[in-house]
Amino acid sequence: MAGRSHALDFSLARGMSLLDAVATPLDAAGLTGAGVAFRQVRFKPFRYVLPAFSPDAAHVAYYSATHAPEEEIEVVCANLTYGRKDGGPFLHCHAMWRDRTGRLCGGHVLPSEAFVSAPGQAVAFGTTQIAMLSKFDPETNFTLFRPVAPDAAPVTNTAEPRCILARLKPNVDLIEGIEEVCRRHAIRRAVVRSGVGSIVGTEFEDGRIIAEHPTEILVLGGQIAPDRGGQPRADLSIAVADTKGDLHQGQPVRGRNPVLICFELVLEPTG
Repeated sequence: MAGRSHALDFSLARGMSLLDAVATPLDAAGLTGAGVAFRQVRFKPFRYVLPAFSPDAAHVAYYSATHAPEEEIEVVCANLTYGRKDGGPFLHCHAMWRDRTGRLCGGHVLPSEAFVSAPGQAVAFGTTQIAMLSKFDPETNFTLFRPVAPDAAPVTNTAEPRCILARLKPNVDLIEGIEEVCRRHAIRRAVVRSGVGSIVGTEFEDGRIIAEHPTEILVLGGQIAPDRGGQPRADLSIAVADTKGDLHQGQPVRGRNPVLICFELVLEPTG
């Protein structure tokens, strides 16, 4: 869904949980759905989970037990989706950081259990017209974000600055799904402002393959531009955390990386 865009630079306040540090300025700005990115922000305490194989037949994958490193953690890069759940603010954050040995790792940050230990800067790109609402999804048996338009019709004027909020469903290819979103909204050029979700293993352009299916991914960079036929073509760089927390970075292969549970996407159309 598309809404009029709103960008916000803000500070993640020291001593606040990640959820409160994001929700306070975004709520003040009236943003009901947004993607947020930040880099080089320190946290202590820091709590996270990793992707894991499902313990039952009700889910295709699940989460690990909570990891709680004792040391202060500096997040190298993070994407998060911001919206609402049960009437209050909520977010879904994937990040990459280095552990005490210097190993680059990643996973799903628990927003109410990770606290900012030094002020850091973040950038939000979202809208006041469309909400990302977290509700139970019977297809996956998880509570997931989806875009809804509670108070206004979606923006259809393609000349107006827009923010696209989307969720790709299971088995939709990551690259092809983003391109389909662009086609539906008559977008030829765009920047990926945030991307958070999971795909079934990973195949990278350089031939590397992650064979186990549970993953947590975030988009490090993404551009959409017309191909030779004038159709939108996505070029993505992603980071993928596996079940051990090891991080893998690269460009995903077109048509070979289906969504596992969901993929939340925030796009800024530029043409």
